[in-house]
Amino acid sequence: DTHHHTSTCLLCACSTPLCVNCSLTTKPSSMVRKEITTAAGTRKKVLMGSHNKAVRVRTTTKFSRPKTLSRPKQPQYAKKAAAMDTYGKLPTFDQYKIIKFPLTTESAMKKIEDN
Repeated sequence: DTHHHTSTCLLCACSTPLCVNCSLTTKPSSMVRKEITTAAGTRKKVLMGSHNKAVRVRTTTKFSRPKTLSRPKQPQYAKKAAAMDTYGKLPTFDQYKIIKFPLTTESAMKKIEDN
């Protein structure tokens, strides 16, 4: 029978069934052969270097930086008036604006004269 498996080490071909150097003979011979071939392929790649690195195809002409984390602002103090919290917007017309820009329409002048 030619396919009869002899208990010799496959890596160093010594006659001992349990090789001290390799200890691969405890596994089935098909697994050992597969491991040897993958190891040989890896050895070749490491020594020679693999030259089939995939080149990424560019589909756009523009180069844009990746979007990074943008945190919400945490101000030390409120930059604008506290009315932002109350109304959600700055008041367009308050007691100081009336002094800076008084209403000079005819109806406003009439109200001032009457009161």
